[in-house]
Amino acid sequence: MNQPVHPLVEVSEHVAQEARRSRVAVVFDLDSTLFCVSPRTQHILRSLGEQPEFSSAHGAVAEVLRKIEVLPTDYSVREVLARATVEPDPDVALAIRAHWKKYFFTSEFLDRDILYPSANEYVNHLHDLGAEILYLTGRHEAAMREGTISALKRENFPLFDDGRLIMKPTDLETDEYFKVKVLREISPKYDHVWFFENEPVIIEEVRQAVPHVHVVFVNSAHSGKKPAPVGLRTITPNFHLPRK
Repeated sequence: MNQPVHPLVEVSEHVAQEARRSRVAVVFDLDSTLFCVSPRTQHILRSLGEQPEFSSAHGAVAEVLRKIEVLPTDYSVREVLARATVEPDPDVALAIRAHWKKYFFTSEFLDRDILYPSANEYVNHLHDLGAEILYLTGRHEAAMREGTISALKRENFPLFDDGRLIMKPTDLETDEYFKVKVLREISPKYDHVWFFENEPVIIEEVRQAVPHVHVVFVNSAHSGKKPAPVGLRTITPNFHLPRK
């Protein structure tokens, strides 16, 4: 019996075959798809624990925050705090999440993110095969574009014009609405579109609204609002091409 083709191999073989005679786009989400964002969250929480005012008012909680560990599988601050040895009261927990939100959705600490293994190598591999690479993210345009471009360039991702980075212009749209809208707009320009994404809520909306887009689920961390998709091309957050 033939072994199923690994999704990373399937995409690269499809691009190699089709890009010679048609337009192929491969679209990548960023957070928890190409980049592990846990170090960003960890730095933000630890920095709050170091603040004298917070430490003076909430000494035991601050001590925990200064040593807090954020796992790659953690999606929310709530998950991180649930493992803490000192559980903050509701008002303090709200203050912690507000501090996290204030800094997580800015460019300031994007340099704390780390690449998933071989992510930049794989994206460049697809580009070399002839795919047009696009980045589609729920990151906010005004607050995060500069840092996002810097991160992509620092990690040597292909980004030959800023138009290849598509970011959410406003908080008024949900990520799933925004990404479906963008994929609907760009898909007529291509003969084939592949989309790498980690969030099941978004994947479900894309599969229903733009069914001709080929989706690859990156099983890293997600909101838990929807279960992980079943019967869909799935990878762990490791982009090293397996041997055939």
